[in-house]
Amino acid sequence: MKEKKENSYILEPYFRAFEESNACRLTLHDYANFLFADGCSLFDHSFRCSHRQTFPDQCGKELRQYCIKNCRDDFNRRIARTQRDCYFKHCRRNYWEVAAPLYRNNVCVLVVFAGLLEPRVDREKMRRISLLLPLFVQGICKIVEKTCESAAYKNSLEKKVLLFVKYNFNRPVSTRDIALHLSLSISRVCHLIKTHCGKSFVELLTEERIRNAKLFLKQSDFRVKEIAGLCGFRNPEHFIRVFHAKTGTTPGNFRLDKRFESPPN
Repeated sequence: MKEKKENSYILEPYFRAFEESNACRLTLHDYANFLFADGCSLFDHSFRCSHRQTFPDQCGKELRQYCIKNCRDDFNRRIARTQRDCYFKHCRRNYWEVAAPLYRNNVCVLVVFAGLLEPRVDREKMRRISLLLPLFVQGICKIVEKTCESAAYKNSLEKKVLLFVKYNFNRPVSTRDIALHLSLSISRVCHLIKTHCGKSFVELLTEERIRNAKLFLKQSDFRVKEIAGLCGFRNPEHFIRVFHAKTGTTPGNFRLDKRFESPPN
């Protein structure tokens, strides 16, 4: 089992090398579970998936709601508005980080943060990291996509549909959106998806949302209402209803129940 776990965390040597070379720590906000393959994390999520875990002595002392608003909600709006490859971010405790987003279909699916930094003494380090981090993130992306490229698709249409679902499950997409993506009419795309994928677009989208919700519940410290938003549900109540209908249990019980633990990485 130990060997399997080491193989699952294939990205960790790269993260540690970057940290050692640049004297910083990396935190990952993986909004689309991009760094997972076959349900297994490719990095050690136990201390990298939130600032409160990566920097318990600094960020762990801040109010959680402020961290969610500043490091996730406000910062993500800034990313969506400008869509640059690198940012400098700070909070009211005067902690600074360099942040590099990864985009798919013009949507941010992952942000890698390098910190914590002090501009007065780390100015040159911040400049150097701002040049290296976007390239590093793109390199990590290539490793992940190569790891996941073995997924078997029955045909090219199924591949296009399932990849669209994979990269858009956290957005309020509809059949109209997939029709525009494929340059087909809504009636035509509904027929083709059912024929080639065996399920409707809504069914595929719901399954992907529930699959990602399970990963968030087991491998992050996001709260249920936060996971609802991350997985594209209208509100927490809608998420709970759909989750219960698909799994036979509530999100809260799923998180606590050891029977639903994923196999060891």
